[in-house]
Amino acid sequence: MSDPIEKGHCPDCVKTQRAFVRGKHSTSWEAPDVGVSGWTNYLIMECCGCERVFFKTEDYFSEDVDVIFNPKTGEHEHVYLAKESHWPNPITRKEPEWLDKIRADHPELVRMLKEVYAALNSNLPVLAAAGMRTAFEQATVLLGVDPNLPFIKKTTELQTKGLIGLTEREGLETLVDGGNAAAHRAWRPSDKQLMTMIDRLESFLYGVLVLHPEVIELKKQIPAKPAKAALPPPTSGPVI
Repeated sequence: MSDPIEKGHCPDCVKTQRAFVRGKHSTSWEAPDVGVSGWTNYLIMECCGCERVFFKTEDYFSEDVDVIFNPKTGEHEHVYLAKESHWPNPITRKEPEWLDKIRADHPELVRMLKEVYAALNSNLPVLAAAGMRTAFEQATVLLGVDPNLPFIKKTTELQTKGLIGLTEREGLETLVDGGNAAAHRAWRPSDKQLMTMIDRLESFLYGVLVLHPEVIELKKQIPAKPAKAALPPPTSGPVI
């Protein structure tokens, strides 16, 4: 007999998937003096798609119920509501694959970025926003910008060097201001705001540290345009 299948959040597929329940253990408790009880299911699950094994916990409390109408029986039924948690935690933002391309040349920056993604995926928005600002500052140092300049002037220097345009400069200044607000003004960005900030940072880093060097290397490999052959001098015609 095959193992039962339930839904759970696969950390590799980064979404809720059908998964085999490879193991299950349940515990329960009761407080008869107040008439409440609860129970917990612990499930070892294997994704039906990628075969990743992960862990799901379902917590139930006797007072957390919903009433639904069952059209088959024509009666109302009580349904217990579960509070689910997963391990590893559901991923909010996957690390970009190009991090491996810059790891050898920029190990400190990669370590900072990994901490940013860890904060994003652990629901630590203040740390994530402040970390993005710090990662941006580290990247400007790698690009030859004076580390003693204020954050905003660093974006001006990047534009002067031709590494970013006006629109990207405005986005990076907003990113820096958001990081400052999180670090010094107790600002707690929303999930959507965090995704906008990490989109901007990833786009900048990919452009200057991955794509720009690749374009320079590509330019060296493109064959030069052949020189035009010299035209023969004009011949004089007969004099009439």
